[in-house]
Amino acid sequence: MAIQYVGGVAVGRTGNSNATTTQSLTGLTGGIASAPAAGDIVIVCCAVGSQGRNNAQAISGYTTLGTQLNTTAVTYDSSMQVSYKVMTSTPDTSITIPAQGNVADGQAWAVMVFRGVNVTTPFSPSSVSATGTGTGRPDPNAITPTVAGTWIVQAVAAAAAATTT
Repeated sequence: MAIQYVGGVAVGRTGNSNATTTQSLTGLTGGIASAPAAGDIVIVCCAVGSQGRNNAQAISGYTTLGTQLNTTAVTYDSSMQVSYKVMTSTPDTSITIPAQGNVADGQAWAVMVFRGVNVTTPFSPSSVSATGTGTGRPDPNAITPTVAGTWIVQAVAAAAAATTT
């Protein structure tokens, strides 16, 4: 079976320091279905823009891809974690988004659901880490697929100062 995009959602928030958020996995848009089914892979990219605060952005119950990126405590920092899960016979209907940590921080997340992925080795040959960290211009490394039908998914985050006019 060829890989298909089931659907997704992208959301952002500010001003909510210690509360988690429940993100529904029903009502997904842009793909072939509105919710994940058994065997689908759900990928969640969760990021926070802050002033040197690096709150954990991993999704509970999901596997993280590598370590949280750009966890250096600098002004106008962005911290990002990508997590995934293969849906069981009872697919998740929601996920819990972690708190952003400070009312001054901005947080965004994107959920992408795919069908037809080889769930034994879903990230083969492997995932790659970002270059361009510590700048306002994320720059993922080049990827050369070695398996026919491979899809490349990029997840990036950047933060900037709030301004007033």
